[in-house]
Amino acid sequence: MTKEQKTVFLDEMLLHSNDVLEMMCEVSSKHSTTTVSRDRDHIFDLIKKQVGFAELDRMGPQAIPYGDMGAIVCRRTLHGAAPTWTRPPHNIGHDEDHWQMVHRSHMYDQGMYCRSHMYDQGMPLLRECLEIKARIGDTDIKVMDTVHYLGELLYVQDQVIEAQALFGQVYEQMYRVSGPGHPLAMDAQSNIATCAVARGYYAAAEATFSEYFNEMLRRYGVGHRHTISSLLSLGKVRRLRGNFDLAKANLLHCIENYRHMDKLALVYESQYELGLVAYSTGEYNEATSKLSDSYSTYASHYGPTSTECGGVLLARFLVHIEMVPAFASLEIVDDFLSKFHTTGAFNSGWSNWKCLACFGLICGDMVMCLECSRLSYRLCQSCAQATPLLSLEQCAHSNNSSSWKAFTPPVRYLLEHRLTLLAQAEQWDEYAHTPTRTLHFATSFKSKTHNSLYV
Repeated sequence: MTKEQKTVFLDEMLLHSNDVLEMMCEVSSKHSTTTVSRDRDHIFDLIKKQVGFAELDRMGPQAIPYGDMGAIVCRRTLHGAAPTWTRPPHNIGHDEDHWQMVHRSHMYDQGMYCRSHMYDQGMPLLRECLEIKARIGDTDIKVMDTVHYLGELLYVQDQVIEAQALFGQVYEQMYRVSGPGHPLAMDAQSNIATCAVARGYYAAAEATFSEYFNEMLRRYGVGHRHTISSLLSLGKVRRLRGNFDLAKANLLHCIENYRHMDKLALVYESQYELGLVAYSTGEYNEATSKLSDSYSTYASHYGPTSTECGGVLLARFLVHIEMVPAFASLEIVDDFLSKFHTTGAFNSGWSNWKCLACFGLICGDMVMCLECSRLSYRLCQSCAQATPLLSLEQCAHSNNSSSWKAFTPPVRYLLEHRLTLLAQAEQWDEYAHTPTRTLHFATSFKSKTHNSLYV
């Protein structure tokens, strides 16, 4: 807990000190009289059942916010003030603790809704909560924290430009009030760079991530997990910018340190990024080897049905499609189809990559610049057709259509290519049984409608 968090916690405890002290007295034994008996009884039932201390430790932190909220609500009910859960009071100065209760309920409900992807119900609650908070001053830490959270939720709904504006607002306010080292300012700075990556502004993203990395290095030292995490972000951006040597050095440093920390998931992620570096430099055999290793490690760690395995398969597919000859045998095609089927990828397009124009996941053909680093400048088919390559100011080749190539969704391409190989081998019996399946999956891709808001 940070110093600022401790201050907020102590302030809230002081505000409700009488309620808290009374609760502590009442919940002192199994047979006590209490207004929050459910948690107490449940704990003693668990002790009787001998569920073990691990289960009790897990349940304890979960019960705290519910017990705290339930106690405040019940205490106010006993004193004749029924809580308002749907709308805040008009003047929070008249009843600060009531407003705190309403705010907490809004934040809890909002978190529940948004974590369940019910954004149409959760986002209005958060905006209403922010509207209340703004009355206590735009520079208040709780206001900025709410603005930052709103930005995060807008980002996951592909509203990247709006999210970046909110992160910028938070960073400027916190920088001015508390300096660049404040945790919320640093979180906002990192998220600004993440939004810049999503928009294809890699130079700006690298500059921001570099500042963030230097602050982590100054604060924690060279081998700390926060420092290495920021270096991994830098390595990814440098690959996208085409600075492959520096990106490779960054990623190798990350792998070495993550292995020392025993952070296997991040070791795998760094190795996968190394495979993308090899793909971008045209070293297809090395890329195939590294991505195959990544697939094997992900499959053993997360299982072959995981989204991580699906993402590696998409990258391996792109590497193979640029090799000469591409997918030379039925065995290779069938192996890829089998793996895609295992990951459940038959009903998705490019589940790892989003369009730089609409920010939604790319369904249908993916249009990509081959002069720049692979996958750095990519558009969905709808955006590529709406305006010629959107005249991407970030890409120097946006006005040269010969530099761009449309890639068919993997499964549709593999099924169609399988027919070609069967015809070349004159395996007409097998060929005759393929069209129905091919048509079914090809249609499922072609019929997808473009949606700029992907949840």
